[in-house]
Amino acid sequence: MLHSLSQVWPAEWRPDPSNVVATIAAMGLLWILVEIIKFDSRDEEVANIRGPLASSWLYGSLVELLLSERYGEHEFRWQSQFGNVYCVAGCLGQKRLVISDHISLRYILNDPQLFARSTLVRRVSPDRDPIWPRPEGQKGRETFGLTLTLTHSDHAAGVFYIYIIDKDHRRIRNVFNNAFSLASIRRILPIFQECSHKLVQKVEELRSPAESTDSDANTRSTNEVDIYQLLQNATLDTVGAGGLGYDFNAIESPSHEIAQSHHNVLSIASGRSRAMLIADRLVAFLPDIVFKAALFIPSNESRILRNFKTLADKFSKILVRDKEAAFRMGQEKGCDVLSVVVDTNCRMDANAKLSESEVCHQVPALLVAGQDTAGNTLSWALYELSKHSHWQDKIRAELSDVWERTGGKLSYSELESLPNTNAFLKETIRLYPGVPLSERQATQDTVIPLSKPIVTTEGKSIEEIAVRKGQFIYIATAAYNRNEDIWGPDAYEFKPERWFDEGHIKDKVKSLGALGPYANLLSFLGGPYACIGLLELQVFFTDLVRHFEFSLPEESDVKPILATTLLPSGHKDTKLLLKINPIS
Repeated sequence: MLHSLSQVWPAEWRPDPSNVVATIAAMGLLWILVEIIKFDSRDEEVANIRGPLASSWLYGSLVELLLSERYGEHEFRWQSQFGNVYCVAGCLGQKRLVISDHISLRYILNDPQLFARSTLVRRVSPDRDPIWPRPEGQKGRETFGLTLTLTHSDHAAGVFYIYIIDKDHRRIRNVFNNAFSLASIRRILPIFQECSHKLVQKVEELRSPAESTDSDANTRSTNEVDIYQLLQNATLDTVGAGGLGYDFNAIESPSHEIAQSHHNVLSIASGRSRAMLIADRLVAFLPDIVFKAALFIPSNESRILRNFKTLADKFSKILVRDKEAAFRMGQEKGCDVLSVVVDTNCRMDANAKLSESEVCHQVPALLVAGQDTAGNTLSWALYELSKHSHWQDKIRAELSDVWERTGGKLSYSELESLPNTNAFLKETIRLYPGVPLSERQATQDTVIPLSKPIVTTEGKSIEEIAVRKGQFIYIATAAYNRNEDIWGPDAYEFKPERWFDEGHIKDKVKSLGALGPYANLLSFLGGPYACIGLLELQVFFTDLVRHFEFSLPEESDVKPILATTLLPSGHKDTKLLLKINPIS
């Protein structure tokens, strides 16, 4: 029958395959545009919220918000001009709310089912979404299992989330709680200190390269080090040793296949382009089957993602099974997070125990959360330290006293009781949150309360905002941390001394309603890994300050750029070039 079609149909009637594909693509695009117009026609009240004029219909104001050469140059100006709640134009005419109002944020963050992660993130990791539950009895579905790759916007400075379904929340939390107890954190400290010692040795090595017979006239000064990638390698080693009980040895040899694959995935997740802005807008309207098929289109990106999934699955299973075998043989458990989790899980009753896959899914979570954003925060701390030499003197004097008293073995309590050091780190975390913008979408119609009335473009004063299902919202973490209602008129200045009167900050935030779990900052958005991430920062920071003096080169021009996390971008091809000299 099929063979005879060529005889029945005249040649001029036979469809050209390329035309068929083009027609289908055009019809698909037309369908998406119709859906966009139908969806955006519901934004009546949000459209009346004041905000900046769009620079174009295609990109809205997102190029200025997300792709600026220096992150915040537009956003913080808009906050000053329009207040803590305003509306920006997204791609193709979409309206997005940008919120740094403390009452609004508390309402949003306290109901993660009502305000879920974005459509793109949910589609990539539907079986591990803690805030978008499946229908009862429906089995988990996995596209790539890259929960961590594309949920990077939901963790900051060492915080990670355990991706679970509502009905399993208590069971999983019970297993993981013990790993994040104060006693467990104290046992990890020596591991971090050993990694920090290796970092100090590596910095000394980079400062003093082997002597060369060539002239040094055209080479960089030996006391200048682009330290950014080294800090990333160091924090990978700490999360490997302290989080997983595994030695990546990234400080000495950053060539481990998991580390390399992880780096490649983060590069994809942090891609900055106008095309990605359009793709993020369109993907919400693609049918599931089309979206999943698109993920398998041959490309470098899909190859990297599949490679990471394969390696991460294999790596996670080996780690978990080795620790389970050690438990069965009666061996003493390690003090790393994963060892404690596996040991606790093995002792649980059958109905409370986690499956192997549930434990394995958290291995990449520990890997991403403990390394990337912690390394970025440490980078910004050293950058600000390089600009404020008098704070180096204060912190170094403080460390000298405690070092002499303890013989160089600082305990957890002693690290927590360093006023100058911790004030400096808190101020760094305030102005350089690992993720300055987090995305949410309303899962149903609701009303968002405001801390104080705002005036719409029609001159109407409103005390709440009615939003429709699907409304896109930015949780403006960096802007909240600069909210003058909380931090005062000097909120945009780097002033660690503000933390010496932390009681005043606590009283102010208490009267407004606290949001963040650490120092009343929103930088962490909650999460059990916060304490471990902070300990990691304290150990590295104190060790580096005690051994080295930091300053900026003459032509330094380090800018914060948004690439999922807040990254430093320096002069020419450098990221964070610093002058580093040893302390006598």
